[in-house]
Amino acid sequence: MVDVGRSMRYIRDALQQIDEDLGDIQTVFISHEHTDHVSGLGPLARRYGFMLAMHKATYEAIGDQLDGVSKDRICLIDAGSFHLDDFEIEAFTLSHDAENTFGFTFSNGPSKLGIATDLGYVDNAVRKNLEACELISIDCNYDDDMLENGPYPRVIKERIFSKKGHLSNQNVGDLLTTLQNNGQLRSVLLAHMSAENNHPALALSTIKDVMHQSGIFAEKAIKFEVAKRNSISDLHVL
Repeated sequence: MVDVGRSMRYIRDALQQIDEDLGDIQTVFISHEHTDHVSGLGPLARRYGFMLAMHKATYEAIGDQLDGVSKDRICLIDAGSFHLDDFEIEAFTLSHDAENTFGFTFSNGPSKLGIATDLGYVDNAVRKNLEACELISIDCNYDDDMLENGPYPRVIKERIFSKKGHLSNQNVGDLLTTLQNNGQLRSVLLAHMSAENNHPALALSTIKDVMHQSGIFAEKAIKFEVAKRNSISDLHVL
C-alpha cells in the first residue's frame, strides 16, 4: 500500500470492496509527510503489523505520529531500486515542498505501474521511471485559468504554480505525450485533482487536446480515470 491519508475505517472498508484485508498488507510505502498522505498512519501502524518504508527525512518529519510503533518495523529508503518479495521497486525523488517526496514504480515480470501524485515539475528522472509503465497514477491538480482566477490567496496560487507545487492539466498532457511515444502506457489515473481549481471533464479535454496536437489520439490507446475523493476508483489488474 502507498500512503495512508484516510482513516483506518475508510481504508479497511475500501479494501474490503476489492476483497482485500488490512491484515494482509505487508508493507506501506510513504511518499512524504503531508497530512493528506499520513493522517491515518499512526492508528493503522499501531493496530496492524506491516513494515513502513520511507525516507529518513519523512520519518523525522512525521514525529510522534508513530509513537508506540517499533523502530524494527521502519525501513528507511533512499532513491533507487530494491526488491520486496517478487517485486522490483524504484523510489524516485519528486519536486514538491516536503522534506522529501518519492514517487514509486512497482514491477513484477513484464507488468509495471507508477505512482507520482505530488510534484510540481516533471524532470528527466520522472519521465525515465514512468516510461515503461502500463498504468500510472499522476498528479493532475489544476487548470491554469481556474487557479489564476479562483479564490485562493496569491501566496497559495504561487505555491501551486511553482516547481515544488503541483502539475497542471497542460503539464500532464505534455508528460503523457512523451510516455505514449516512448512506452507501454495503457491506463492513467488522474489524482490529486483540486475541487476548486479543476474539473474532471476539463482535465480530460485539455490532456487529450495536448496529445492530439502531437498526433496521438489518446482515447483510442489509453483508459483514463479521475480518482474519486470519497469512494474507490476502478480496480486495475496488470
